[in-house]
Amino acid sequence: MMKKQAEKKPFSDGLFQNNKLLIIFCFLVSVVLWATVKINYSDDTTRTVSDVKVSLGEGAQEFGYTAFVDESELVVDVEVMGKAYNINAQALSKDDIVVEASGSFVDSAGYRVVSLSAKIADTATANNFEITRITPSAITVYYDRKITDTFNVVARIKNSGTIVKEGFSLGKAAPSLNTVEVSGPATVLAELENVFFDVVIPDDNLPLASTVQLKAELSYPDEISGNTKFLECITVDSETNPATVTIPVYEKKTVPTTVKFINLPEGIEAPGFEIIPSEVEIIRNPNDVQNTDEFTVATIDFRKLDNTENVFTVPIDQNNLAVRLTDKSITEFEVSVDMSGYEKTTLSYTLANVMFLNKQDGMVYSLGTGGNLDTITVIGPESSLAALTSDDIRIEINVSALNNSRTSGQLLDANISLGNSEITDCWVYGSYQAYVTVMTQQEAQALTETTTAA
Repeated sequence: MMKKQAEKKPFSDGLFQNNKLLIIFCFLVSVVLWATVKINYSDDTTRTVSDVKVSLGEGAQEFGYTAFVDESELVVDVEVMGKAYNINAQALSKDDIVVEASGSFVDSAGYRVVSLSAKIADTATANNFEITRITPSAITVYYDRKITDTFNVVARIKNSGTIVKEGFSLGKAAPSLNTVEVSGPATVLAELENVFFDVVIPDDNLPLASTVQLKAELSYPDEISGNTKFLECITVDSETNPATVTIPVYEKKTVPTTVKFINLPEGIEAPGFEIIPSEVEIIRNPNDVQNTDEFTVATIDFRKLDNTENVFTVPIDQNNLAVRLTDKSITEFEVSVDMSGYEKTTLSYTLANVMFLNKQDGMVYSLGTGGNLDTITVIGPESSLAALTSDDIRIEINVSALNNSRTSGQLLDANISLGNSEITDCWVYGSYQAYVTVMTQQEAQALTETTTAA
């Protein structure tokens, strides 16, 4: 006899007859119902979205003005309200919100308070929540015409107290750039005369005993009433063209004063001299290989020395000295050279010993009336002077200036020397000039024929 096949029962019959499955089913249904009610029927909530960027309008640019504002003021907080699932961090970020500064008519430079408005970037989701607050609700903007100008650079050392070691002197700090270009509001740049390269010497380097170069910080004068924070130096670049300052340090040294002589006769040693003051304190670069064991007051031409006690007052300009003096009150030196042990005589010259330099071809040069060649003063030992004659006088005259003029004669400087090789301890004293005439060879020949006929 065949058994009857067992009938299958519906899942629901088994579910309701199994207490454990029924509990699990009821729990899941209740969670779904709770979530549905929570999402669709719960109250709206709020959330603050931070660091939302503010976009400035372009209205001012239509009138030639630029909006200047600190970057930190172009970030605001925006409060939104809506269902939690629409405004949570996963659903809504700061990039989904657009905050704009309202445009306004600008006809002059100055500050203006500009209100802010916000909207959703994606219009498709604009109805999912509401923007309820912007903090701050307005920003302050400085409007002005933007220009670029060039300004001088002044280097400043910001350290106080002792800068250099004892026995050294601090030179003038020098910026790496003499001028820079600065861009910014026109009214601010109108008050600006220069910019600063500021340096702070590290404590480890103090006090200084040699020249240093340090990186500098660009700054503007404190007395500028405008907004220097809106200025931009477009010349300085931290990598390609950094701002630096060189701080020169000089060594102090006391050295004797001296003079140098030119046109000194071969047979005479440099004479003694006295200088007031006899020594000075100088400041020099300790790395400079140039000899600074003495300070040269003047160069004396031997042709200006008479056979007496020669006294010269030598003025100096400390701004043009090769080395610097610590005593800024020194403006002149007094130099005395005693040549009273020598004798003096006067000599004439012979035309054969007159030489014209830089002559033009086809031109004839000659001495005319004028100048002071009639008597030439020579100084030296008495025995040497006695051996000199007029034939020992050599005269050289550069006629270049006469060639370039349209005159037939001109007073020119004459360089006079002694041509006796056996007498080397005498010199020509003073300066001389001669009147030189010029004519063509044809004119000279005609003049000669006329003179002969007469």
